[in-house]
Amino acid sequence: MVPRFTHPAFHSTTFDAVRYGDTWNGFATPIVDRATLEELLDVLDDNYVRGWVDGEDVLRVEYFDGRGRPGMFDDVSPLPDGTYDLGRLGWTFELAEDPVVDDVDPLTLLDASHAARDMGM
Repeated sequence: MVPRFTHPAFHSTTFDAVRYGDTWNGFATPIVDRATLEELLDVLDDNYVRGWVDGEDVLRVEYFDGRGRPGMFDDVSPLPDGTYDLGRLGWTFELAEDPVVDDVDPLTLLDASHAARDMGM
């Protein structure tokens, strides 16, 4: 059984992973199917981050500064088996069995994405 995952900004909502890639800085790197990806996109706070899958099945993510001004963008193409490697986003995902449940500012998604980009992810 593959453990479920979460992110502190998801307020304890958990999701299924098909599998996980290598950890990144100690964080989980879930690989998900399209249905799970769509569920995850529905819980994002669109004041800070918006995501959608375009007509070519590429995940597009746009980050906002909390005042509605766009900042960075991320793109994640599907893997050959049609799954999406969310580790490419650089977000601080956690296994659901041991989540941090503190209230977290959704801007942490943007901060993590900046760090991942700075590290060449």
